[in-house]
Amino acid sequence: MKRDILCTSRARRHASPRRVGACATESMTRFLAELRKGDEARTMLAEIYDWFTEGFDTADLKDAKTLLDELKA
Repeated sequence: MKRDILCTSRARRHASPRRVGACATESMTRFLAELRKGDEARTMLAEIYDWFTEGFDTADLKDAKTLLDELKA
């Protein structure tokens, strides 16, 4: 929960609707993964992650990439 709040506040500072959407999707992905719906979670996050063409060095996208890699395993 704390991670979700940080992600949302960080995204709002950047005022990018895509970043807010990515953070919300990352939170939902974590929730689905906890419910053992990893395939659904990975698909959803991958679709959002693929929107981005830059900014891969930001904390939000690094976290999303880490989560995608975790869900692959």
